[in-house]
Order: sequence, then C-alpha cells, then structure tokens
Amino acid sequence: MEVKEKLKNYFEGEADVMQLRFKHSSTTSHPNDVGSNREDILIDFFNRHLPHKFKAIRGGKIFDSNGNASKQVDVVIYDNNIPRLASYQQTLYLAEGVATAIEIKPNLTKDELVKAIENLKSIKSLTKESSGTIMIGDFKKDIYCGIFSFETSLSFKSILEEIDKKIKNEKILDFIVVNNKYLILRNNGEWKIVNEETN
Repeated sequence: MEVKEKLKNYFEGEADVMQLRFKHSSTTSHPNDVGSNREDILIDFFNRHLPHKFKAIRGGKIFDSNGNASKQVDVVIYDNNIPRLASYQQTLYLAEGVATAIEIKPNLTKDELVKAIENLKSIKSLTKESSGTIMIGDFKKDIYCGIFSFETSLSFKSILEEIDKKIKNEKILDFIVVNNKYLILRNNGEWKIVNEETN
C-alpha cells in the first residue's frame, strides 16, 4: 500500500471516529455541555496531530496590541511559546500567538454560515505584529480562520455563492470543512474544493 493511500485510509478512519463521537455528544441534555463536547472532539484531533509547538484550546477572545478584541471564538490553535491570560470565566489570547481560529457548527446552514463569517470577521480585523514567533505559512501576517461542521445539507456550490454574496473577495474565510464530506480551501485567493469523489 502506498503512503498516500495509507494516509487517506488513516484520516478517513479519524473522520469516522469524530462523526461517531459527534452523535454521542448529542445525548447530553444541557446545551452548554453539548457545545463543549463537540469542541473537545476537534481539540482532541488537533492535539494528537499538531507539532508540539502548537496546542488546540477551547476558545475565548483574541486581542491585539492596539487594544482591539475579537468576538468569542470556539477553538484556537495557539503557539505554546506565547503567554495567554486564562481565568475561570474566559481566556484572552494575544493575536501574535494565534495561528488559527475555528468556528464549530454541528449543522452548517446558511444562517450559521453567516454567523460564523461575522465572528471570524472580527478576528481578521486584528493586527498581528511581525515580531511574532510563528513561522508556519502566512501566520505572521494574519490569523488563519475557518469553519468546521459535522453535517450540512448545503452543496459546496451554494456555500460559495453565499460567501460571494456576504464577503465577496474579502479575506475573511480561509477554509470550510464538513466532516466526511468536503473541504473548501482558499488558495492564493481562489477556492479549491476537495471532496470524496476527488480524493
């Protein structure tokens, strides 16, 4: 078996496990517990696969050196070398330490897509100082922002149409993942779609 096929089988298995955990997460009766359980599914996946320099953490608010703050975000991938301010109620993250911000949606509808875009817009407006230590991709300039959903009835075409309607060419969204269905990735300003049929 070639390495590419092994990797494909591995991550397909991971996606199946995540989907099973998502179904189990719905059995709790408290809405806050359901949300936390779903965030934990993605956090666990990232922390088993990310380089040790980074850690996926349940979200909070992100602020920059100009005093601007984002709206609440579900999950952040953070540089372990950068301090964060944690309390029992909320965690505050320095923009320089945030590599990625992710909104999690159990079911991605058009309304939920719009809500996620509004949240992520508040993150993309933050300033990251170029003296930061993050060295992956373009993270020095900008926080990578995306949406992860466990389910959707939307086609990727209708999602792209909604994105075009709401933000056009604004660099707000970098990726959308619908587990076990498709990945929509912005690459050099163009959207690239990967789904089960194209793998």
